Amino acid sequence: CDMKQNAVSPIGARLRQELGISCFSVPVTHCLHSFAVVLDGTPFGRVVYSGDCRPSVQLASAGKGADLLIHEATFEDGMEAEAVIKKHSTVGEALFIGKRMDVQG
Repeated sequence: CDMKQNAVSPIGARLRQELGISCFSVPVTHCLHSFAVVLDGTPFGRVVYSGDCRPSVQLASAGKGADLLIHEATFEDGMEAEAVIKKHSTVGEALFIGKRMDVQG
């Protein structure tokens, strides 16, 4: 996928050409070189996938209006301190990002 919206990478170009899907990545807080991805033009509409990470306002903005959000939630609510230390999200934090993203589904 492309590192920035409207940028072109070889993989991004091939996805667009062969499948009609455009995608771009968004840096997220987890380990070095961690990214979420936003895909447009899938059979499911706009799909956002976070992988392991802390909640990201930048991702919520980039994925605005998503039809499907797949966001990790390693920890249950009440375990926010541990989630911060291990750079994961709680269920409530993932739901907050979905609401902020205005997920349609």
